[in-house]
Amino acid sequence: VAARCLCAAGYAIGTMAMQQHFLRAAADGERARALALFVGAVQTAAICGAPIGGLLAEQFGAAAVFAGAVGMSLLALLVQRLDRSPPAPATPNTSPPLLQLLFQRRILAPLLTAALPAKLALAGFLFYLVPLALQQEGFGSGSTGRAMMMYFLLVAASNPLASWLADHYGWERGLVAVGGLVIGLGGLAGLLGGAPALFAGIAALGIGTGLSAAALQAMLGRSGPAAVVLLRTVERLGAVIGPLLAGSLLTLAAYGGVMATIGALVIGATLGFVLLRPQERNAA
Repeated sequence: VAARCLCAAGYAIGTMAMQQHFLRAAADGERARALALFVGAVQTAAICGAPIGGLLAEQFGAAAVFAGAVGMSLLALLVQRLDRSPPAPATPNTSPPLLQLLFQRRILAPLLTAALPAKLALAGFLFYLVPLALQQEGFGSGSTGRAMMMYFLLVAASNPLASWLADHYGWERGLVAVGGLVIGLGGLAGLLGGAPALFAGIAALGIGTGLSAAALQAMLGRSGPAAVVLLRTVERLGAVIGPLLAGSLLTLAAYGGVMATIGALVIGATLGFVLLRPQERNAA
């Protein structure tokens, strides 16, 4: 448990540092594309890492996989040390303090109506509900893993297009809204029941996340590092709430009903995100 906590702390610190580097290094009008590169790299690693790790664990044991992970971390540190490119220019921190920023509507509204529901759907549906539902439908662990991999592939595929649209046309809010609606509609497919509905939900979650993730990060990133910290904190909160909510709903309904309920929650939150836009402008 201590080792997992240490890994989690390193992941959190490294993620925040890399996001700030991309935001500072990107030219004006290219922040969404820069963040899309980061998100794409993370998704590619997620696609490749799990199967490779599983294969190595079967052949050489878990200890060898952990040792390989340590070696990859040291290799990343070496590459960073050998990088001679000029650092991104430091920008003065003009963002408000963390707690003050939390109570600004232009920050709080996207956090609660976009970031939280998306992460809730990811953790509650994909990581909790899908394995249980596919097992109930007679699928093995290998088929379940391949089905879940579809999410990562679709995120990596849709991210570049969404970031280009955000940078060139300023469609950040629109992409966040469309992405949320796609995720929610995919959840409503649970009303149809069966494995095809699960696959449709996974595909919708991947496309919706790909459309909205980089745009949301770029939109909040303009408010400084504190806003990105709040974004990541709220996303972690959604990752905790998602499985708890899905597990509680499973005691009351079948997996199709749970899936549809999560989809309805995401749609409702996305409509709130859209409707809060005029108030945000007035508040500004």
